[in-house]
Amino acid sequence: MPVAPRKASNISLRPARQSDYDFAAALYFDSAKPLLTALDRWNESRVVARFGRAFKPEQAHIIRADGDNIGWLQVSQSVDGFHLHQLHLVDRFRNRGIGTSLIQSLLERARRAKRPVALNVMRGNPAISLYRRLGFSVVGEDAEKFKMRWVGTRA
Repeated sequence: MPVAPRKASNISLRPARQSDYDFAAALYFDSAKPLLTALDRWNESRVVARFGRAFKPEQAHIIRADGDNIGWLQVSQSVDGFHLHQLHLVDRFRNRGIGTSLIQSLLERARRAKRPVALNVMRGNPAISLYRRLGFSVVGEDAEKFKMRWVGTRA
């Protein structure tokens, strides 16, 4: 997903590398630990192992602002559509429209391709309201996550 967000002009994306693993993992654990702890589902070894299997640099981009790494996202594409696996920003860059802009860029790409976008979001994550606002609907759930889908029916 090499398209930079439309809003914040100082935001750019670069392809992730395996050397970004520690940065990506730290941001993921920073977000996941409080959410999973609240659900009484935090198990560090399980979460670390799951992250190790899920992080795929070839699907990921590092989000940058003024030359600094401020977050990362991971998106895959298949014949069934797009899947937003991860989107994480460092605290001081949250709630500035960066994530919204990145997701809107993905939705525009999916709309042009006439494909849906799926994602899983942890219960208790404030991003759930953003996803709903952007047109995602809950299509399933488990003990930790809601499975959401956008089908591009909104104008």
